[in-house]
Amino acid sequence: LLLAQDFDSIQEIKQFLDHRKLKLPVLLGNQQTKSLLKINAYPTYYVFDKEGRARYSAVGYSSEIGLRIRSWLSS
Repeated sequence: LLLAQDFDSIQEIKQFLDHRKLKLPVLLGNQQTKSLLKINAYPTYYVFDKEGRARYSAVGYSSEIGLRIRSWLSS
């Protein structure tokens, strides 16, 4: 699941996903989401467990494999 925060358009999000060959469900964030998750920099990553609890968070670039490993370790 990807939270798209501060993109200018749906087309920009589609281009982002296509360029990275990602096939993920996408939620659109807003100012309330940004405040709730305390997003102060981009990119910010969260890994949530099945109950919706944040198990991991990081700020800064990560490769797709790095995100997959963190997701696996947090499960």
